[in-house]
Amino acid sequence: MSSMSGGIEAVAEQDPDKQIVLGVWAISGVLMLLAFFLPSSIGTALTGRGVITVAITFIGSGLIYLAMLPIHSGNRPGA
Repeated sequence: MSSMSGGIEAVAEQDPDKQIVLGVWAISGVLMLLAFFLPSSIGTALTGRGVITVAITFIGSGLIYLAMLPIHSGNRPGA
C-alpha cells in the first residue's frame, strides 16, 4: 500500500468535522497555489480581496484543524 492511499484512508476515518476542515484547507490551498503560479488566469477570476479571503481561509482552517487534534498522545508513558 502506498503512503498516499494510507493518508487518504486516515482522513476518511476521521470525524466529519475534521474532514470538512481538511477539505476547506485543501481547496483553499489549491486556489492559493494557482493564484501564485498562474496569476494571469486566476487574476481574472479572483480579485485582490478574493485572494486575501482565500489566504485567510487557508491559514484559519489549518489552525482550526490543529486545534481539533488531541492534546495527549496514547503512546507516551504516563499519558
